[in-house]
Amino acid sequence: LLRTPGYNPTRYSGDTAYFNNARKSLDLLAAKKRPAMVERDSQRVVSDSGIYYTAGNRHVTMGGDYVITPPASSGQAEIRSTKPGRVDYDFAGRSIRVTNASLPVNNGETWYMTFKTARIDLDSTDNKKQTVYLGSGDMTSCNDSIPDYTFVYKNAKKIGNTIVAAPVLFKIRDVPVA
Repeated sequence: LLRTPGYNPTRYSGDTAYFNNARKSLDLLAAKKRPAMVERDSQRVVSDSGIYYTAGNRHVTMGGDYVITPPASSGQAEIRSTKPGRVDYDFAGRSIRVTNASLPVNNGETWYMTFKTARIDLDSTDNKKQTVYLGSGDMTSCNDSIPDYTFVYKNAKKIGNTIVAAPVLFKIRDVPVA
């Protein structure tokens, strides 16, 4: 059945699943040692609390500690929570909003970005083109567990290989420099 032509299998995993036929909704709840997970092709979302899908508005919400693994073909790195947060994915609007997350960005150099909120909008004509709006966070190209330096920003935007942020504070260790 999994090899039936013309279909992409979707795998659901969790501790408890609730399907509401009237609302056309599916709630996958996690347990202590069994996270909620949805996997399709090479894309995977995992949450330690739950994943909630409503077909009527084509919307997915999940919370807690999460990992979003985009399709391999997207070239996008995993988005991981830095502390419990929330994810809202709007299939119809082709956008995702995440809170309390980290995201490595490669624009010739790998930048490790953490942020409180972000919205990623996909271009409806090109699956690979996206605009990322980031609110308050920091970034560094130093991959040490305690980076040598960081740029702390209030707002940032990434289009293609360009990242623009403002206002920005440059810190060496925890000391503000500029």
